[in-house]
Amino acid sequence: MAKRQTKAARSRDRVKMNRFISGSSAGTFPFKRTGQLRRNVQQEYDAATKTARVGTNVVYGKWLEFGTRRMRARPWLSLTMRDMGPRIRALLEMQIK
Repeated sequence: MAKRQTKAARSRDRVKMNRFISGSSAGTFPFKRTGQLRRNVQQEYDAATKTARVGTNVVYGKWLEFGTRRMRARPWLSLTMRDMGPRIRALLEMQIK
């Protein structure tokens, strides 16, 4: 039968595991850790002006997209828009019709 770990031991194990997790490289998609950014991507379409907007209300979304003075950008939205552009355009055209 396995022994139960104390709260302090579990915390030490988490710290040890996190030491080996490195961040994503500059200019690439950020690594998914919690999924918070992905879950909070929102879009809106204005039929009157035929414009669409995509973004997030997660504070660090803009930091990842544009970078900071201490971190180079990890563009998640612009790369997605570039890669998925034709598919997004087709979905918008279906929405218009």
